[in-house]
Amino acid sequence: MTTNTSQDTYGYVAHMDWRAFVVPSGIACLVASFSAASFLMLLPSMATSDAQVLATGLDKLVKEESDSVLDLNFGDSHILASLAFVALVAIGLVILSYARNDRIAYMEAFPHINLAFTKEQVAESIAVRKRCTAIAVAIYLLAAGAFTLLKLFGLSHLATGCAFALGALGTWVIVHGGMRAKREDLFAYNFEALRRTSFYELNAEAKAKNREWMLMAKRRSMLAQSANRVILTAGALGSLALYALPSLATPYYWVSIAGACGIAMLNTHAAMERTRKVSVIDGDLYKVADAAK
Repeated sequence: MTTNTSQDTYGYVAHMDWRAFVVPSGIACLVASFSAASFLMLLPSMATSDAQVLATGLDKLVKEESDSVLDLNFGDSHILASLAFVALVAIGLVILSYARNDRIAYMEAFPHINLAFTKEQVAESIAVRKRCTAIAVAIYLLAAGAFTLLKLFGLSHLATGCAFALGALGTWVIVHGGMRAKREDLFAYNFEALRRTSFYELNAEAKAKNREWMLMAKRRSMLAQSANRVILTAGALGSLALYALPSLATPYYWVSIAGACGIAMLNTHAAMERTRKVSVIDGDLYKVADAAK
């Protein structure tokens, strides 16, 4: 059994640290898109006809897709703001897509990670999460204070820009801390990787003493995944009904799919935790580091 991370032939620590930087960056870009748009509203608008048509079209698209919940009106007031908003949203989505594809590729290359972390390493990650949480809370409070103060002086665009800029920073910090703290949870990684490993691969590669338990964990993972598909499908259909049917139409149609996503996440976590409780085996593939306990 690998006994410490100095023998990390998987590049696991580097992979997880990289994810803890990339994923928060993608999410922060989405939040920062509102900040960039608000700041650019302070500058003179571009009045060319081509830019006006493009920005107005983007406004209509956002308004229609959000069922009028988001009525940005950048095309009527400021074209640069509209373009900056769309550009940062696109960048954020590209970053998150890259992170997802990189995760899939890594799990396909290393479906089972076998490392042990020391108590000091686990304690360090927990301390990082606590510091990040404290810093993020302070940033959010600062954002709220700046927004309120600038609003009092009638600086609406500046207030919104500052609030979302600080909000993006706070979001990066708190997501980074949460992901950094999960680095040592090898059970969570290996359980997630089970979804990308077939029963045939487990039968062929697993050691005899681990095979029965791993097949059981695979079945639980698949059941959770199947249940999530049903939950997400129901949530999507609910949102579609709330968006399209006149008798049910509401600007809050997105609550259905958002709630379904939350339930699916809780279901996956519950399945993993139930499996974790019966993970006391003499194998090495799913063993949580004893040194960390």
